[in-house]
Amino acid sequence: MNKMMLWMGIGACATSIANASLAPSWAGDDGSVYAEWSNWAGFGIGGTASNPDNFEVVAPDGSGLAGVPGQDPADAQALAALYYTDADGSGLQITQSWDLSFWMPSFSGFNTQESVIQLTYWDDQSDPEWRAGFDLGITLHGGSGSQVAGSVTYLGEELDGNGRITEAWGFTVNNSADGFFVDIAAAPASLVGGLYLDSAAIDTISYDAVPEPASAVSMLVGGVILACMRKRARC
Repeated sequence: MNKMMLWMGIGACATSIANASLAPSWAGDDGSVYAEWSNWAGFGIGGTASNPDNFEVVAPDGSGLAGVPGQDPADAQALAALYYTDADGSGLQITQSWDLSFWMPSFSGFNTQESVIQLTYWDDQSDPEWRAGFDLGITLHGGSGSQVAGSVTYLGEELDGNGRITEAWGFTVNNSADGFFVDIAAAPASLVGGLYLDSAAIDTISYDAVPEPASAVSMLVGGVILACMRKRARC
């Protein structure tokens, strides 16, 4: 099926939100930050920042929603020729690899940091080249001795009835960072005709205590993908 025709056929579907079954068990706990992008209307080309549609911060002391001290709020940036094609902004067309970057603030000064990233996009199951084959580059910013522990881990996927697929990845950081960049690349074959991103959601948490056994990143077992580390400077 032609990708544009597929998009037009399902473009009227409601904007998705983060997939609850792929979300970490610690979402919303003390020390957590959540950001979700689900409306791309007005998203600019060439580095224009876009604030998240949902942004929730729970301070480590449990004080509820609060700004992350000293940190910029979450945003997304188009690095090159990325653009949306539908009038209501419910989808973002990606045409080049390493075309999209997310900035995610987090609480530093803790022993451990866990993060889960969910990407939802339109999927034509009859076309194997439609699968995005996403590669995520994680670049930490700030913190004292912050370091990604191991590799980014693929946590799983879910399909809905409207042709959308949600895929999730997780990673752990030793010595939590002030924040991190998530740069997105897709397989070249999936970019022919454009790849339509429906939503993106990022959860992160910083803590000193030993995590519960039900922790999403420590318990879910998936294939390990290469985390392409890219040196980035925060503007």
